[in-house]
Amino acid sequence: MAKAMTKPRDKKRSQKRSDTTLLIVRLRQASLALAGVFALWITGFGLFASASLNIAPSAGVTTSQSSDSVIVLTGGKQRIEEGLRLFAQGTAPQLFITGVHPSTSMADIIARYDGAAPLPTCCITIDQIADTTITNAQQAYAWQQGQAIQSAHLVTSNYHFLRAAMEFRAIMPDLEIIPHPITPPAGSYEERVFWRLMMEEYHKYLFRALHLMILGAAA
Repeated sequence: MAKAMTKPRDKKRSQKRSDTTLLIVRLRQASLALAGVFALWITGFGLFASASLNIAPSAGVTTSQSSDSVIVLTGGKQRIEEGLRLFAQGTAPQLFITGVHPSTSMADIIARYDGAAPLPTCCITIDQIADTTITNAQQAYAWQQGQAIQSAHLVTSNYHFLRAAMEFRAIMPDLEIIPHPITPPAGSYEERVFWRLMMEEYHKYLFRALHLMILGAAA
């Protein structure tokens, strides 16, 4: 009789051990999966940061290395100034600055130029509508319509360049993009703000790339 009574208890204990073992196995699997995801994420960030930091600007930009336009995306230090410098050098016959604040006038833009070469009085266009990288590309597309623009020096910060180029290629696949990233001073790479911006751009790039991939698959 005693043996008969212990069997249900043993069965319950065995089931409890089995459930505990299964839980441990699942927790381990979940931990490995999370570790794998983290490894992919951190590796991806490393590759993104390395690619961003190593984008070489068009070497020794002169009139001999020209394009149809210089396109500047506002939002970071020295972007407008560098675009004006390229334009004054004769790099391109047209300058388009997108994402200018509505309260900023053309005179305000011109006043930021302090180069030695005279700034051409013609063919600078500012866009005061765009407020995102996507709308930067959309406004640039609208501007270049009917102007036979086939190439552009794209000016933006190095941490922003990959996403900017992706947006421009998505809407203007035939446009030849000549990279001209703005590289912050060497000390900036030691500042938390710079790496925070790089991390933000990495996440934005991932989400936007996925979004474009989904749109492409649905088309």
